[in-house]
Amino acid sequence: MKDLKRVLMVVFVIAGLSFISGTANAGVEWGHTPHGHFANNATNLNAFGLPAFDGNYIIYTAKAGIIDPDHVWGSGRKTFAAYKSAYSALMDGKSEFTSNGIKARNITYPSGWASMSDEQKKSIAQELALKLGKTIGFHCEIYHELQTFWGGGIDYESSFSCEDLYSDALGAELAMQAQKMENEGNGKATSNITPLANQFMKDNGAVSAKRAKEVSDSLKGTFWRSRMIQKAHMVRHLDIGVDGFVDNTAIPNFTPDRMSMTRLEAPLMDYSNVDGFSMELVVSSGKQLGKAKKRLDVKEIRILDHPRLMQIVKQDCIKKKYTVVD
Repeated sequence: MKDLKRVLMVVFVIAGLSFISGTANAGVEWGHTPHGHFANNATNLNAFGLPAFDGNYIIYTAKAGIIDPDHVWGSGRKTFAAYKSAYSALMDGKSEFTSNGIKARNITYPSGWASMSDEQKKSIAQELALKLGKTIGFHCEIYHELQTFWGGGIDYESSFSCEDLYSDALGAELAMQAQKMENEGNGKATSNITPLANQFMKDNGAVSAKRAKEVSDSLKGTFWRSRMIQKAHMVRHLDIGVDGFVDNTAIPNFTPDRMSMTRLEAPLMDYSNVDGFSMELVVSSGKQLGKAKKRLDVKEIRILDHPRLMQIVKQDCIKKKYTVVD
């Protein structure tokens, strides 16, 4: 009886969200699996704003693969917050700050920092904060994925799905492009990000919802299989940019091979010497952080430990017979 109630609850939630979202782009920022709902107007997204109103459906692009705009906006939101925390801390000369469950500690400053003018400090702090914002905004999303991959629940199928981490990296990248524009006197960052995202979709050949569904249907048996309520996904994407780039999953008969697709420059992981600053980034809180520490056999996790963490996730995926893209 309890299992039946859970099933009915999932059905009602999905039905409710579909009603709210309608048939266009969506409405509620929820996050969608790559073979479900598709955006009708992929180059005119619901504008970045509040999660209750700015949601969008899945987009298929010929050059960049599958994009989940809700992950783009969610990652962008965390990246903006990280930028603000980093910039404020640097301007105040602090030795540490925390944002989105990631702590920057033991911060040392360039020689002559104390004697610099406020304008000099501002320029330097902005540049470093753009890098830190991108790193923190992206890397905190790993724990969002681990929450359901190791923790289970109705969203298990969406964990490390074939487009999530690339969409997260795109959100972090676009957010800091938008912030840089604001720093240069060109509009507000939170307003800039939407046209930047729309242009990215246009430049990378975003297709109609009808075409996206056709491509999705062609992936049955290789990327997903049917199940009563939610499609079971067979591909897990684990690329966090160890080689310097985050690459999306190639889609057979639709995109080029991975190395010919649009690559995103990966956020920095090593801040031991960046722009004359030095600091260490450690994870202070996050979903499944305790289990991650146990699996890595460490007392704390640094951003620099994330490649090793993803290798553990990869082995888990292989045991479950998923196709791994990394």
